Order: sequence, then structure tokens, then C-alpha cells
Amino acid sequence: MNATPPPDGSDALDELERLQDDEPEPAHTLPVLITLLVVLAETAVLALAASSSGSAVLFAEAAQSLAGAGVELFLLLGVRRASRPADEMHPLGHGREAFFWSLLAAVGVFVGGGVVSISYGLRALANPVASGDAYLLGYIVLAVIAVADGWTLAAAVAPLRRSTIVARLGFRRGLRQTSDAATRTLIFDNAAAVAGSVIGIAGLATHQVTGNARADAVASLVIGAVLLLTTVALLHVNRELLTDRSAAPEVVAAIRLRIAEQHGITEVPDLLVVYTGPHAVLVAGTVVLDQGLDVVTIEQSLARIGDTLARQWPGELRVYLSPVPAVS
Repeated sequence: MNATPPPDGSDALDELERLQDDEPEPAHTLPVLITLLVVLAETAVLALAASSSGSAVLFAEAAQSLAGAGVELFLLLGVRRASRPADEMHPLGHGREAFFWSLLAAVGVFVGGGVVSISYGLRALANPVASGDAYLLGYIVLAVIAVADGWTLAAAVAPLRRSTIVARLGFRRGLRQTSDAATRTLIFDNAAAVAGSVIGIAGLATHQVTGNARADAVASLVIGAVLLLTTVALLHVNRELLTDRSAAPEVVAAIRLRIAEQHGITEVPDLLVVYTGPHAVLVAGTVVLDQGLDVVTIEQSLARIGDTLARQWPGELRVYLSPVPAVS
């Protein structure tokens, strides 16, 4: 999807208001559970196929699927813990639990998938083992798993494609900017799984055509490299969310303009828009009010700003604004 930058921030907030019903909800347990069941079934099938054929690429795919099951467990735990309501010790809620457990899921991809695949690929490269007559079995298993992973990938991508942030920023940047860490991790993990199946089929085909068993080992190494790249990407985006990353500049500019256009507001000198959870933001800043406003009017203006932004933001939003004197 091609992104068309808004001419100004107010257009962005107008679109937020118009499309807020299409914004994806933070990931719930059901899609994660479904993906977990699919991955567990894939792991069992791949393990049986790898044991019967001795194929390095099938062992690599089995390791990747097992790592995927661990990823889903981490995401499931994160979604459940992040959904807990705010309390005295966590006044902003528990939304960042989703970021933390998604970070651990990325580590799981690295340890359970990438390292194991590369390790087995190196052993198979040093001591290649022929796959015998099990090529057809490998093709069927990998093709079925590629279709299953493609289905779960499409299911994860669909709500994000309908979201406002992708409509404004384009899919690639929207995927990077979204605060829904669980959905993004599902997308990355399933995309890596589809790529792994395709690489595995290519490795088996090369082995069959050339008779060189090292083709299996090379495919296993490539699968491991794909998983390591996936890990690096997930670690980067989740680290940013855990370290108080701001919302996209377009969103910050839109909120600033919407505050500034409220009656009694003449300037917004400082504004912070920080994610506190999936689709949840904290808006804090200072505003300059018209001179001569009484205390009651000031309180009403600030309350009106919060209500206006809360109605137009598709997720949870907290607003803390402080009036300051104009700088002469």
C-alpha cells in the first residue's frame, strides 16, 4: 500500500475519527491460541518426517516450529497480563507487559529456531546424509505447512492492513510503528515460517536434482539466518517500545493541532505522546491559554481537550496538560 502523507496533522486526526472502528483491537488470546495449536501440529508432523527421512532441512523446520510454539506461549502470557486493569501500583495499566513478553518471544526465535537450525546445518554440512526416497514426503509436508503458515500470516496481517496507521504511513512503516507488539510478532514469526518452508522445498529440490546432500545442510543454514534476522528486527522494535518510544511524528503533529484548535488555547509549547501499551498512549504537555480566563474556564478547557482526544483515539488515551504563561 502506498502511503500518502497528510497535508497537515488535522487531516490525520480527522481520519482517526472516521476510521477508528477499523483500528485493530490489541491481540486477544483466541488468535494466539489458534496459531499455537497449528504450530504444535506442524511440529509433530515435521519431527516425524525428519526422523523418517534424516533430512537436515526438515529437522531445521521442526526446530523452527518448536520455537514458534514457544513464541505463541510467550505472546499468550503477554496478552493476558497486559489486559489487566490499572491498579495503585500500576496507574497507567499493565500494557507494557505485552512489549516485555514479545521481547522474550524474539529471544525464543533466536535460541529455539535460529541457533538450532544453524547448528544442525553445520553438522549436516560436515557429515551429509542422503534423504533416500523421501523427497515426495518432504515436498508434501513442507507444502502443507507453507499453506498453513500462509493462512495464519494472512489472518494476522488483515486487521493491520485495515488500520488507520497503515492507511496513513503505508504497510511497512505502519508495521514498524504499531504498538500492538503481539500482532507484529505473529506477523514476523509466520512470515519467517513461510520463508523457511519455501527455502526447505528449494533445498530438497536441489538435493534431488544434484544428488548433493549438502544442499539440505545449506538450506538449514539459510533458514537459521532468516530466523536470526527476524530476531534482530523484533528485538529492535520491542526495545523501542520498552524505552518509551514516541508515536509517529504525523500522529504527534495531529494531536498537537487538535489541542491548539480548541477554544481558549493559543499555543502548545511542549507535547509528548508515548505508548503505554497496545494502542494505548500517554499525552502530556503544556498549553498557553488566553489571558483573562478564570480558573473554572481553564479547567473546562483542559477537560474538553481530553474528552475530544479520547473520542477520536481508537485505543486507550490519557491526557495530562498543564497551563503555562506565554513567553514574551
